[in-house]
Amino acid sequence: MKTVILFLAVLAVSIPVVSADEGWILWSHQMWSEKGIDNWTPMGSMTSLEHCQAVGELGLRNSARKSTSTARVTHEGLSLTMHFASGERASIVVVCLPARLDPREAK
Repeated sequence: MKTVILFLAVLAVSIPVVSADEGWILWSHQMWSEKGIDNWTPMGSMTSLEHCQAVGELGLRNSARKSTSTARVTHEGLSLTMHFASGERASIVVVCLPARLDPREAK
């Protein structure tokens, strides 16, 4: 999880100014190391960063409500972590990136 936060912090600092007509893509990063899951999924496009972040927050809030029956859920801003009784942990982080950037290309 620390690696993801560091990656997002570095990415945020390195992103150049986005033109108003470029748009934003809401990306979901699902991680569950015990199951070998590390996926980036585009969730939609928006015209403003603020709208993109609001949609991401709402989506995680809805996911948190659905997951409480199977796991202890920690939801903070654009990050959601699920702690299972088995000791496993899964997380989802959403991030808004300029339309020209694709986080899957960074691998």
